Amino acid sequence: MFRLFLAELFKLRRSKLWLTSLAVPVFLFSIFLIGLGNVDERPAWTMLETGASYAWAYFLLPMTATVITAMMGQIEYRPNTWSYMLTLPQRKWQVFLVKAIVALVVMALISALVVGASIGAGKVHGLLRPDYAFFGMVPWKHMGKEMFEIWLASFLLIAIQFGVAMRFGGLILPLLTGIGGVFLAILVGTLNQLKFLGIATENYNFMPWLLPANMLSSEAGLGTQTLLIGGLGGGALFIVIAVWLSRKDWN
Repeated sequence: MFRLFLAELFKLRRSKLWLTSLAVPVFLFSIFLIGLGNVDERPAWTMLETGASYAWAYFLLPMTATVITAMMGQIEYRPNTWSYMLTLPQRKWQVFLVKAIVALVVMALISALVVGASIGAGKVHGLLRPDYAFFGMVPWKHMGKEMFEIWLASFLLIAIQFGVAMRFGGLILPLLTGIGGVFLAILVGTLNQLKFLGIATENYNFMPWLLPANMLSSEAGLGTQTLLIGGLGGGALFIVIAVWLSRKDWN
């Protein structure tokens, strides 16, 4: 399987996926730096941490997972390299499982960059406007732990996006799946109740696209349930998807 990892890394190195991966941290850094230019009092680091975590968990992480998995699928579909990849001396399910692990590693790296970009924006703001610099302890450890938990909780949604992107050749279905899930999750997450349907939003807490945001909730027990469903459930779904894809006729 080590050769499969090397092959995946080589293909990703030659793709534009790494540029896409850098887009989110750069975007957050820019938005925070511009927004902080309007503050008229010294903000707390917790404000920056909260803003970055919510933006990442609710919107940017699901959309990033959608784009990353779709691009990974296109790397194989565009040059039609499936016939070669699946004739390697490894079992077919191992090929897809390695791709899944690579997708998770890429998302983990982007999560780490989001932490660095957010705190970096706060540091640069302090240099540019020292009278309005952030006060308190820089939340490297707490924010890193929070982002790690959000990443674990996102396994289920990444698995779904991965399965759709690997199974279907076009970009339309993976993008529609991701965008639809993101906007439904935002709707549910921002309303206390779907009054026009008469359904409480708590019934939708465990939508795959809402699981990362659940890790920011103070509700007792919700974080543990989310990690079990998102983390363990997502890991199990990755294995099921790898086996399912391996049984498809790729010729």
